[in-house]
Amino acid sequence: MLSDMRRTPTTSATTTTTTTPTTTTAAFPSLPRFLPTLPTILFLLLLVLLAEPMSWGEVVFVEDDEGALHINTSDPASQPVLVNGMNVDALFETVAAQQSMLQVYQQNVQAQQSTIAMQQDTISLNQARIDALRAEVCHASASTFGDLGASSDKWRGGVLASNGLIYATPYNAPSVLIIDPVTNTVDTTSISGLGSDMYKWAGAVLAHTGLIYMFPAARPSVLIVDPSSNTTDVTSIDFLGMRDFKWLTGVAAHNGFIVGIPSSATAVLIIDPTTNAADNTTLSGLASDSNKWYGGVQAPNGLIYGIPDTSSSVLIIDPVSLTADTTTLAGLGSAPFKWFGGVLAGNGLLYAIPSRATSVLVVDPASNVTTLLAVADHAGVDDWVGGVLAPNGNIIGIPHNSASILVIDPVANTTSTKPIEVSGAAEPRKWRDGVVIGNGLIYGIPRDAETVLVIDPGC
Repeated sequence: MLSDMRRTPTTSATTTTTTTPTTTTAAFPSLPRFLPTLPTILFLLLLVLLAEPMSWGEVVFVEDDEGALHINTSDPASQPVLVNGMNVDALFETVAAQQSMLQVYQQNVQAQQSTIAMQQDTISLNQARIDALRAEVCHASASTFGDLGASSDKWRGGVLASNGLIYATPYNAPSVLIIDPVTNTVDTTSISGLGSDMYKWAGAVLAHTGLIYMFPAARPSVLIVDPSSNTTDVTSIDFLGMRDFKWLTGVAAHNGFIVGIPSSATAVLIIDPTTNAADNTTLSGLASDSNKWYGGVQAPNGLIYGIPDTSSSVLIIDPVSLTADTTTLAGLGSAPFKWFGGVLAGNGLLYAIPSRATSVLVVDPASNVTTLLAVADHAGVDDWVGGVLAPNGNIIGIPHNSASILVIDPVANTTSTKPIEVSGAAEPRKWRDGVVIGNGLIYGIPRDAETVLVIDPGC
C-alpha cells in the first residue's frame, strides 16, 4: 500500500510526461506529513517494556450504615481528595492551624483580662485614696454675713435674678431681702413696706420675662418683683383666696408656665407670665389637707414632681396637658414633714431632702419607681429644708435644725453630713431653702437666723 502512495513517474524515449500521483480519498484518510521511522517506534516500545510498572489508583465512594458518604483514594498521601479544586486534607490542616492560633489568642486574651482586672483594682485603690485626700483638703465649708435681727420666720425661699442678686421672699418680714453675693451685703430697704402680717408669701421663681413671682401663702395675690427696678406688683394676679399656706413653692416649667405646688390649696396654681393670667381651677379637686407637698422638680420627661410633705404620694403634674396624678407614686406614708424640697441630679434621678424622714426619697421619673437612701446621722426633727445641686454634682441639704449640711452623692449613692462651724449653728429654724450662684457658692435663706449662710460645697 505504501508503494502505491510513492509511485515513480514513467519516462519515454521521445516524450517526457509527468504523471501526478492519484489519492483515493474514499479508501484512506489524510495522514500527517511526518511519520516516525521504524527504529524510532521500536525504541519507544523498548522504553515502555523496561519502565517500572505504574500504580494506577482508584477512588472509592462508600455509604456506611448510618448513611454517611465516605470518599477514599488508594494513596491519600499522593492522591488527595479535591472538592471544587480544593484539597480537603489541606483544608483540614489549615483549620487545625487556625484552631492552634485561636488557642494562643485565647490565652493572650485571658492574660490581658487578668492584667485589666489588676489595673482596675489599682484604680479603685487609687480612687479611694483620692477620695480620702479630697475629704481632707477639699471639704465643704461654711460662713455667714449680715445682721438681720432676731425676729422669726422672716423669709422663705428665694431666687437668683438676671442681675446677679438673690431675692428672698417675705414671709413675716415687711420687705424683700436682697442679697449681693459679690459684696456679701444685704438690703432690706429697697423693697419694703409690704406689711407686718404673717405668712404673706413663700417661695420664688424667675420667669422667662425676667420678673420674679412669689407665691401667696396667706395673701390672696401673687407678689411680682421687677429686679431691674426693684418695684413690686400685687394687683395683677389677685383674688386667689385667703386661706393660709396655699402655695409655698413652685416651678418655672420649660413651656414658660409657672406652676404653684399646693400646700393647703386644693388646686395647682398655673400662671402664664406673658399675660399674668392665673388658673386655679383646671387642676383642682385635690385634698384639703394642709402641708400636702413642698417643692417641685421638673424631670427630663417634662413632668413636674411635687415632693410629699404630709401627703402619702408624689404629685405628678403635666404642664403641657394640664393634668395631675396622685396615684402612680403612692404609699409613702402620711407622717408630716417627711421631705422638704427636691433636686434633679445629673443622673436623671430626683432626690427629696429629708426633714423628719430618716431617708432620702429617690424618684426615677423614667420608670416611676421610688427608693429610699438612708441618712445615718439624722435626728429626724426638721434637720434640713430644701436643697440645691452643687457644681461638683453633689446635692446639698440646707441646715434648718441640724448643725450640719447634708451631702448626697448621686454617683456613689451615699449620704454624709458635714458640720458647719459658724455662729448659731446649733440654733433651731436657722435657714430654709437655698440658692446656688455661678461661682458654685450656695446661699441659705434666713428663717430665724440673723445672718445669711454661705456654703462652699468643695471640689
